[in-house]
Formats: sequence, structure tokens, C-alpha cells
Amino acid sequence: MAETKRISDQYTISAPTIIIDGNLTVSGSTTSVETTNSTITDNIIVLNEGETLAGIAGGAGTSGIEIERGSLTNVSFVYDESIFKFKALDPDNTDPVGAGLAKIQVAEPGTASDAATKNYVDTAASGAVTSAAGVENSIQFNTSGAFDGDSNLLYDGTSLTVGNTNISTGAITVDDTNGNLELSANGTGTLYVRSVVRMENEASDPTGIAGSNQLYAKATGEGGSGIYFSNTDNTDELVSKSKAIVFGIIF
Repeated sequence: MAETKRISDQYTISAPTIIIDGNLTVSGSTTSVETTNSTITDNIIVLNEGETLAGIAGGAGTSGIEIERGSLTNVSFVYDESIFKFKALDPDNTDPVGAGLAKIQVAEPGTASDAATKNYVDTAASGAVTSAAGVENSIQFNTSGAFDGDSNLLYDGTSLTVGNTNISTGAITVDDTNGNLELSANGTGTLYVRSVVRMENEASDPTGIAGSNQLYAKATGEGGSGIYFSNTDNTDELVSKSKAIVFGIIF
């Protein structure tokens, strides 16, 4: 038969061993267990029991285990409902990267779904990402925030430099003084330009190059086009349609 015992002060039961043969329900705001060693038969411990909302505290809370650290700030391992992730928390960690989080040490991964260690990532990358001097055929990440590969490849977040060629927003330039920039198709392929080509006027005619014809712009002359060509035999202006008609009539 059920029995209820009410007391108004602390009630202590003292015995070498206390056995409760049946279910135990403790109702209250705090349950304290002070033992040197605790063993629990259950293979799954349920936290946040009695939640009635969608997710932990309606989807914005956390639930987990907190570890007392004496005079130091406690650390905890929790599930954060707001981001759907487990987090190890260390409020004393003020590093710019990972502030408030604790580091977790894991074994070297054995399968594709295992967490990877830094050593495993570095080894798998075969040194392609380093903080020291780069080597040929590699990409290096410098602490200054630039990708660098033996000074032949450099990306600083704004422009990409490959050898002496620089690629930045809307521009491809050559760093060498009077350096050439070559655009070429493969084999019998053609160089296809889909937009208007604007050529800046040259101050003077370029020197002819054997085996080549150079096309450039200059102040409009008698040909009326402002488009010129230069080779080792001639330097002249291409004639516009209107000028060609006039010249045909005159000559």
C-alpha cells in the first residue's frame, strides 16, 4: 500500500549499504550525487528529458555535459540545436580562430567517415600546403595570406601572378619592361573575340619584325581608318571604304 512521509527538515538515512528494490523517482530542482566512483548500468543516458518543444528548448538551446574545473572556467560538450552540431566548449580559449571552443584529440582515421587529424591531412596533402619555402610544382600558403609556389605563382587575394604575367580584375598585364604577351589557339584553331576590340593609339610606328605583321592604332591619316600595319617591307594605314571610293575616282 502506498505511503507518504512528510518531513520539514533534512532527513538522513545512514547504513553501510542501502538497496532500493524497485523504481526510484526523485522530484526536485537539484539532485546531487557525491561518490568517489559511480557506475551506471544503462548504455544510454537521456539528457533534457521532458522536452515538449521542437528541438532543445524550442530549437535554440543546448544540452550536454559540463565538467567542473575548480578555479578555472568549466568546459562542456554539448549539442547546439541552433546549428545542428556537437561542440566542445572552452570559454577560456581566446584564439582568433576557434574562440570559445576546445580542441578535440582523435586517433588517426581508419575509414572515410572517421574524423581526420592534422597529421593525416598534412600527410595526405604530401606537403602541398606548407608555411615554409615552396618547391617546384607545389602551391604554398604563406602566413601573410598569399598562395605562393617558388615565386612563380602568387595569389594575394586580389591578383594572380604566374611568372611575369599578372591577372587582376579586368586586366592581364606583363610585369617585365617591354615584355610580350602572347595569346594563341592550338594548331589550326583561331583566336575568337566576341566583343569590340579597342586599341590605344601609338605615339609612333613600331619596328617591323621578320615573319610577322603588326596591327596597331594611331592618329587617323590619309587612309581614314586609324588602323595601321607594320612589317619589314611596309608601314602604312589601312584604307576605309569611303577613302577607297575617293581614291578610286581620283586615281
